Amino acid sequence: MSPWWLVIVALITWSLGDSYFPEVVNGISPAASYALGLASALLLFASILAHEFGHAIVARRHGIEVEGIDLWLLGGVSRMRGEAHDPGDELRYALAGPAVTAAIASIFGVVLVALPASTPAMLRALVEYQVLVNGMIFVFNLLPAFPLDGGRVLRSLLWRRSGDIGPATQTAASVGRGFGYLMIFLGALEFTAGAAGGLWLALIGFFLVTASGQQAAGAQDRAPRGALPYSPRREAAEEPARSAR
Repeated sequence: MSPWWLVIVALITWSLGDSYFPEVVNGISPAASYALGLASALLLFASILAHEFGHAIVARRHGIEVEGIDLWLLGGVSRMRGEAHDPGDELRYALAGPAVTAAIASIFGVVLVALPASTPAMLRALVEYQVLVNGMIFVFNLLPAFPLDGGRVLRSLLWRRSGDIGPATQTAASVGRGFGYLMIFLGALEFTAGAAGGLWLALIGFFLVTASGQQAAGAQDRAPRGALPYSPRREAAEEPARSAR
């Protein structure tokens, strides 16, 4: 776990306790507001950890070794040794995390609807925030910006079309860098207009620019040695043996 994780938990706790919960819960005390902020931050990272476990479980089922899961400044990442063996495995791996996040958001949504009218406002606000933040995580991760999950979906489709993971990775990484530069630009505009949240958008954009470049540079080194170029016919031929495992 990166020390930056503790920093981001503290920042989320402060942000929610200082402004969000005082606005949505009338008359809340500062102590209760910051306590809600901390609980929300911890639930958020629990959701992120579950998201990464979704990736890791599917990756292991398809022969990709998972070295660990890191929680850090902007969320979480599963450390894999090697790449997917074919675009179908890549697609399943990429969608596993968002599927978990969608399930978490849905569960909190059902809980929110089921809460009785007598539920304390603080508890209702806590559940509402989890619905909101998990919905945002779901949408953000499906942006076609490599190495986000949506970018991996894009790479799997490009890989299936071209039969070669190398060019697919380079194209997906270029799209990811484009999204990153756009976020940096929009974040700078927001910040100069007086919106402090623009710094977060710019920081996420910087992450996409650097991470997409690193992923593109290391993809070939992590690819399975001696792997044949992807072929739909070969995949169909190998499917019975894969199902038997």
